[in-house]
Amino acid sequence: MKCQHCDHQLYGLCLKCEKYLFDEQIRVIIDGSAKAILLEEKRKLNDKYKEMKERAAQLRFAVVICALIGLALGIYVIYLKGRLPPPFNPPPSNPPPSNPPIPQLEEKQIGPDEHVVAKVFSLKGEGRDVNIGVSVRCPNCAEDSLAMILLDDSNYERFASRMDYEPRYEEVDMNVFGFNGSLEEGVYYLVFQNRSGDRPLSLKIGVDVSYE
Repeated sequence: MKCQHCDHQLYGLCLKCEKYLFDEQIRVIIDGSAKAILLEEKRKLNDKYKEMKERAAQLRFAVVICALIGLALGIYVIYLKGRLPPPFNPPPSNPPPSNPPIPQLEEKQIGPDEHVVAKVFSLKGEGRDVNIGVSVRCPNCAEDSLAMILLDDSNYERFASRMDYEPRYEEVDMNVFGFNGSLEEGVYYLVFQNRSGDRPLSLKIGVDVSYE
C-alpha cells in the first residue's frame, strides 16, 4: 500500500511524508492502541499549548501592572517634592574673635588727685577666678600719672574718704592695666586715679569683666 500524499510505500504509517505527520488536518489511519496514544498525545500538546498561552498572557499583564505602579509612584514622588518647602539652612555662625575689642566709655576729665569709678561688680558664693580686661586711651597722660586700683567695698569707702586703704590690686603702668586672679565673695570697684598732681587728664576707658 502506498501513501496517498507522497506515493511512498506505507507500512501502517508513512515515515517519509512530513505533510502526513504534521498537518493539522492529519487523519489517523491506524487502528488499535497506537491511534489512541497519538490522539492522547495530541490532546496533551494542545492543552499544554493553551496553558502556556494563558501563562504568557498573565505574565504580560503582570509586567504592565508593575510598570504602571512604578510610573504612578514616580509621579507621586515628583509631586511631593514640588509641595515640600526647601530645607532650612541656617546661616553659618561666625565665632567671636578670641580677643574681642573692649568697648570704651565716653571721654572723661579727671582733675588732679581725683578718681573715676570705671566698673562695679559683685561675686557671690565661693571665690572665683576673675579676668578684667582694660582699654585706656589717655593722650595727655605722663608716666605713672594714672593709676588703676581694684578695691572691695570697705576699702573703696576708705579710699574715697582719703583714708588708708588696702587694694586688691594696684598698677600705674598703662601697658599692663588689667587683672587676672582669684577674688572672694563681695562687691568690687575698679577705679582710675589721676596722680599727675598738677593737671587734669582726659580719659577714654573700657572695661570687660569675665569669670572662669
